[in-house]
Amino acid sequence: MKKSPAAKIQALLHRSLSEKDRSNLGWFWRNYLKVKLGWVIVVILMMASQGIVYQQFLQFTEEGLRVIFESGALEDLALICMAVVGMFCFRGLLSFLIPRIAAQVTWSAINRMRRDLTSHVIRLNLSYFEARQSGDILQTIAGFTFTFGK
Repeated sequence: MKKSPAAKIQALLHRSLSEKDRSNLGWFWRNYLKVKLGWVIVVILMMASQGIVYQQFLQFTEEGLRVIFESGALEDLALICMAVVGMFCFRGLLSFLIPRIAAQVTWSAINRMRRDLTSHVIRLNLSYFEARQSGDILQTIAGFTFTFGK
């Protein structure tokens, strides 16, 4: 029986990550990233199309060299050159957009998490603050959000 792609990914994650890591990633996904699912899918599709364009780029380059050396048809060479330049520009655009969108989605999720964490800390009982030094509390909060922001 053949495994579905989702089952393969789940099996890979199960082998690669500890139970605590999987739990933390699930929590982060449910609470902060799931609302950005559309943008996550857009980034994944852009990355896949970048790979496809790269493959076509290699094929057109090889085909262009063959046209030059075999037939020498100027029209065919010009068409192939325009296609290669167009694909190069498309890849450049995607190389700019993918990290930008991914960073925006990440920033949004981390910012929402920081807001929730601050809201939680503000509602804590006064005895929590009396039992700890303020520097320890700030270091814990900053360290937690910094680690997630990496």
